[in-house]
Amino acid sequence: MKKFTLKILTALLLGLASGRAVYAGPNLFWDQPTLDYKDYKLVGTKDGKVIVQTKGSGRVVRTFQLQKGLVVRDLFLLNHHQVIVASQSNQTVFWDLATKRIVRRFPERVYGISHNDEDFLSYDGDTKTISIYSYPSFAQICEIPLDNPDVGIAEFAFSPNDKFLAILLAPGRPEDEDHYPLPSPTNNHTRSSKLYNIAICQEVQNFSKKFQIYDIGTFTEDSRFYDIDRYYQSSGSAQKHYIKEPIRLDLSTNEILK
Repeated sequence: MKKFTLKILTALLLGLASGRAVYAGPNLFWDQPTLDYKDYKLVGTKDGKVIVQTKGSGRVVRTFQLQKGLVVRDLFLLNHHQVIVASQSNQTVFWDLATKRIVRRFPERVYGISHNDEDFLSYDGDTKTISIYSYPSFAQICEIPLDNPDVGIAEFAFSPNDKFLAILLAPGRPEDEDHYPLPSPTNNHTRSSKLYNIAICQEVQNFSKKFQIYDIGTFTEDSRFYDIDRYYQSSGSAQKHYIKEPIRLDLSTNEILK
């Protein structure tokens, strides 16, 4: 008991020293999602609140309440910083920042917003489907069913022109409430990286079928290429060879360049 208590105190002190929000639970360190906007800071809490406070004094000027008892996982600003998007494990609420009016309740977790603020990425845990919706119409423009129901979104990236989407799928995602933001316990260690052409809502097969890639790559600023630093390649047997060699995908022709 003394050893466990000592570990808790040590973890708390380390968390306070680093400036991170800390609570004593299955996951000791939980970084509160925050957003800076002009003279204000938006903070998501582990009990479902979004707090808008002044940067200098910390005075609370707005408080928004999501479902109580669920961690606020992500915060975004939309529509020229006029709309707050706050996401939990299975729902997202869109609020008007000035009036506190609810713009929309959305029954899925929102993971991210496109660069032009016109689309957002979500995941439906019931149907195991990744989707892209347009804003502010909330019309579904792309649906991506997962071929492995035991994985979820670990990382993602929109191309600068918002026409392509790279997703890293991993087990233990989405995270259980008690373990967030760490993956849920699992014995499945399968990870895979996928690349999608949003314009036609299709996976870029030449990319994922030829190479076994377990990381998110990088889009060039002009959205012409997608670069990967390393990959795995099968040797014809059950073994896979790790190859640290950059490859480049031409996004206009789907041609692999080395």
